[in-house]
Amino acid sequence: MFKLKSSQWLDTTDPNVIRILRFTLGVTLSIAASFAFAWPLFFVTPIFVAKFLGSPAPCPDFRAGLVVTLVIGLGCGVGLALTYFTIHYPIVCILAIAIMLFHIFYANMRGVSPLIVVFLLIGITAIPLVGMESFSLATSIAGGLMLSGGLAFVFVWVAHGFIPDRVSEVNAQAAPAAHPPMSEYEQIRSAAISTLVVLPVVFVFFTFKMTGSLLVMVFIAMLAQQPDVKTGAKGSLALIIGNTAGGIAAILFYNLLVAVPSFIYLILIAILFSLFFGERIFSGKPMAGVYATAFATVVLLVGSTTGDFGGEAGSKFYTRIIQIISAGAYIVGAFMLLELVSRQKQKHKAYAQSKIVDDIDVT
Repeated sequence: MFKLKSSQWLDTTDPNVIRILRFTLGVTLSIAASFAFAWPLFFVTPIFVAKFLGSPAPCPDFRAGLVVTLVIGLGCGVGLALTYFTIHYPIVCILAIAIMLFHIFYANMRGVSPLIVVFLLIGITAIPLVGMESFSLATSIAGGLMLSGGLAFVFVWVAHGFIPDRVSEVNAQAAPAAHPPMSEYEQIRSAAISTLVVLPVVFVFFTFKMTGSLLVMVFIAMLAQQPDVKTGAKGSLALIIGNTAGGIAAILFYNLLVAVPSFIYLILIAILFSLFFGERIFSGKPMAGVYATAFATVVLLVGSTTGDFGGEAGSKFYTRIIQIISAGAYIVGAFMLLELVSRQKQKHKAYAQSKIVDDIDVT
């Protein structure tokens, strides 16, 4: 918790305070513009802004913004092409998704940016599923996602322009690698496991056209990036905690906005919530990532409630939590089952080898 007076907040060299103020400015500006113009998926822009400004990384340059926007376009374009050419041929569509899933998960194991992996997964799963109902709706969602990603960088650059870093962090030590490099066989095996876990869900969703539970498929695809029972369980638990906290905060945000339905009041609430969550995101504590997830949930729930999608924040909150719990339970259960099958095969192989050795000794 930072104990600075208001005057110190305006003139400080503390990098965390600067980040909190910049986070608040960028998120508030993006919320104000997004809610004012309300283009398709407008509430995704503040989520992107919070993602970029919620990191201690330096300001992304124009090349980084262009690359990310092109990646979003690539993911959406692949999804639209898959929808247009194969949506009337279910077997071909599922086989194409299976092949793409394997290559995306394989690229993830080889160190491709998680952000790129997420957009590609959304492109080949969510957009074709929505396209089964309406290709024009899928096109609108793809366009809205690209527009939101591009505008997010504009707000990030504006926030960095008004509140730049005052302390150089060029000499900051790079974070150590989380895991040792994997062998080629391990990369292929992990990609195959992730594909086997996600593919049955894709098949069920596409067969029964379960567009109302789209988040379940998206979350399962995202959690399957790490085909490990412990990692999957921890990721699922953190996601559940973050979305629960964010859902509760979203209900509070929504009720405050309903009490005084004013655009100015919306901006004031956005400032308050951005400061509250920004301070905790940059606290350096283990729960900082959970607060980042919670804030994204606040923006998503409030945006989807007050936008064209309608509905009550409370009902959307409970539905979202149920979907996340379902996705987490499935991913952990599927990894445990595959791990059990793998161990049984290893035991059987070891037993067969020992039997051969015994037969040779007897001979």
